[in-house]
Amino acid sequence: MDLLNRIFNDSMADEQIFLQQQLLARDICTSLISVVPELLTDELYAQAVAFDNSNKPKPFSWQFEFDVFYHQKK
Repeated sequence: MDLLNRIFNDSMADEQIFLQQQLLARDICTSLISVVPELLTDELYAQAVAFDNSNKPKPFSWQFEFDVFYHQKK
């Protein structure tokens, strides 16, 4: 979770790094959720939503998929 927090809160990232971080965060979330579904907590979801709503130049491309998956598993 600490790694995800660092990725979600990296305000110094340029666009290239930011896009790479999005992909890494998506892969981490997908892996965690598929291995240990109990890790899909409201806190993780809230972090994803907060990051998606931040002032970054581009939103999470995977936010909608994550949202649908989250509600199916909940």
